[in-house]
Amino acid sequence: KHRTVMKLASYMTSVVPFVRPGDLKAELNEQFALKHPWINPQTCMTLSKVRRLKRLQLDLGVTVALELSTVAYSHVYLERLILQNKVSQHNRKLIACICLFLAIKFSDPPSQAPEFQTTKQKLQLFLDVCPFSKKEI
Repeated sequence: KHRTVMKLASYMTSVVPFVRPGDLKAELNEQFALKHPWINPQTCMTLSKVRRLKRLQLDLGVTVALELSTVAYSHVYLERLILQNKVSQHNRKLIACICLFLAIKFSDPPSQAPEFQTTKQKLQLFLDVCPFSKKEI
């Protein structure tokens, strides 16, 4: 809708005009809802909320000094739960933190050098940094 594609003899180019960020966000959320109709609209999960949750996971992962593969696993766990309609407006941040916790536990590669943190130390650091209590997680 906001892009013009021009196909010329030797190359193809596209022109993207300026669009207000709010309009673009609303359009992307609408496309997300049309592409995934099985996600319950009462859960209020939009593309912008999913991106915000992934950004939260990435920020926590950088704070704890996790490998990117571990954060990627947590993204996959979160997406699976969203597609199964297990995530709602009230529990989305908690579930994102739990997915990262499980990713650290199951897929964080062990480090051989003594100066690196062990998985147990990473889990403890994550629990210290996480906005939720250990009991909630």
